[in-house]
Amino acid sequence: MRSCHPYLFRMMDETPGWAKDLGEKIAVRFDGLDERLGGLGTRLGRLDERMNGFDARLEGMATLEELSKVSAEIARVRTDLMERMDRLQEALTQQQTESFVNFAASNLTQKQQKSGQEEFRLLEEQVSALTRLVMRLRVRLDDLEGKQRDH
Repeated sequence: MRSCHPYLFRMMDETPGWAKDLGEKIAVRFDGLDERLGGLGTRLGRLDERMNGFDARLEGMATLEELSKVSAEIARVRTDLMERMDRLQEALTQQQTESFVNFAASNLTQKQQKSGQEEFRLLEEQVSALTRLVMRLRVRLDDLEGKQRDH
């Protein structure tokens, strides 16, 4: 006979045959239950080990409060960077505006210089034409004076 619960073993000695068969079946079931409980104990032990492993992992992980602090710091750094980029963009725009104004002023100065040079060239041509005219007139005057002396 299989090992069974002591109470059932005592009961089997005093009972009729059909009850003994029933008691034996119950004993077999208790033995199976004992085996299953032993297996369950083993599984619970492994589960306990795994839970200890999870606890160790959780201790190494950042807490929600720490994550909130990191998140707030990231948001602050992002805001600071955006403000810095805005300031740099404004400075670049200001520099481009100044460059454009300086270029336009330089361009105007060049045009005025070219205009002045053109006026000077035209005036020079007029003076040259007048100088040639005066020279021709002088030659004619000298010719006329020379003819008058000859007479």
